This record gives sequence, structure tokens and C-alpha cells, in this order.
Amino acid sequence: EQQKIYLGKYTFGGGEDEYFEVKLNMRKILSMARGDYFGRALLKVDEHTFAPGGAPSVRIKFEIKDGLAQSVTVHDPMPIVKAVRG
Repeated sequence: EQQKIYLGKYTFGGGEDEYFEVKLNMRKILSMARGDYFGRALLKVDEHTFAPGGAPSVRIKFEIKDGLAQSVTVHDPMPIVKAVRG
């Protein structure tokens, strides 16, 4: 149920592939992909913070407001890109 607050499209530029899409994969596990590329499972490491499968040093952090994610920031370990819910 809590996964629903993250689902959606987050844009970080004007290009056709400059967005992240957060959805549930075939196994009903939260995943994130850039544009139409293959996504990675998100493994929870803290409140509203995840590590993508295969990249344990990377952190995906969601900013929550009124019970819904408003943005997502990718850290490795410093912030690399911030995308806003579209």
C-alpha cells in the first residue's frame, strides 16, 4: 500500500527521455527506470530512501508532501539529479 505514494513520472529536463518512471515490476516490487530503459528494483534502506538493485552505494530519495512523493533525487553519494513529479 505504501508503494503507491511513489508511483508516477518524474521529469528532470525537456528531452524525450529526461524522466524517471516509478512503477511496480512483474513481481510487484517498486522499480525505477529512466525513459523507456529497463528499470531497476528499489530496495528500501531508510524512510523514503532506496538503493537500486546492483548499485548499493547509490541512494534514491523521495520528498513526500501530503502523503505523496513530489520529487525524487538520485545521490552517488552527492546529489546528481532531482526530478519533479509531472
